[in-house]
Amino acid sequence: MLFLRSHRLIPAEDVKPIPTETVEEEIQKAMRAKLTISQDILNGLVTRDFELIQQAAGELKKVSLNAPEHIEGDETDNELYKHFRLEFLRINTLMEDMAKDENVEGAAFAYQSLTANCLACHSYLHANDDDGPIQLRRE
Repeated sequence: MLFLRSHRLIPAEDVKPIPTETVEEEIQKAMRAKLTISQDILNGLVTRDFELIQQAAGELKKVSLNAPEHIEGDETDNELYKHFRLEFLRINTLMEDMAKDENVEGAAFAYQSLTANCLACHSYLHANDDDGPIQLRRE
């Protein structure tokens, strides 16, 4: 499907909906989704439901890809945030691979690594500097 915008056609997948939530509300919604999905991974690990682990790891990647790509701060802040975000994606890919191979120990290790990455990122984002906590923003 194509849409007409300013006398030119653009593909439907390039049309973005008008946001109805604030960036902060979007972030809170994404964080709640990540928490819920990560609980599915833990459930999959203890029940050895590899399909659930693989599906949940894929969903976490989708949520992360829709998260803000930058934070308000200097270039170093953005580079560190980008590192945490990319590491989150890498670990979820590893977890998907471990689940596909039905390797519960490998998937559990990836889950522990994911948890440590989340804690480190949140610790970084919530650390106060002279201007207060770092704020995420959409680009």
